[in-house]
Amino acid sequence: MTIESRVENIQSTDEKVFGLLSDCRQLGQHIPPQQVQNLQTGDNYCSFDVNGVASFRLELAEALKYSKICYSITNDKGIPMGCRFDINGNGTGCTLQMSVEAGIPIFLAGMVKGPMQKVADTIIGKIKEAAEKQ
Repeated sequence: MTIESRVENIQSTDEKVFGLLSDCRQLGQHIPPQQVQNLQTGDNYCSFDVNGVASFRLELAEALKYSKICYSITNDKGIPMGCRFDINGNGTGCTLQMSVEAGIPIFLAGMVKGPMQKVADTIIGKIKEAAEKQ
């Protein structure tokens, strides 16, 4: 199953957005706090528990300067997952979109798609807000 956030237009440079997303300590600040517990961050990882769902650990897997950042995601349920941020500079700012790949069984996909979509859109919105503030 693939979840894609909305494409967000950001009035900031692709360099600044890349910096926010490639720094796991800063990325952790943009995960919706009302939905997570035990948030921990390091140089190349971010881990947290989603209330009543699972424990997750994101590790920086790939960073293509100013355009793409990929995280591998492990969890205590053994579901294969990954996350990608696509950044496209356009001269006056940039666009940002988040994609999450999850090997969720079809019979569960309907239950988790909506909440995952909301989290992806929330994270993108928080990144936009932070990038435009700086």
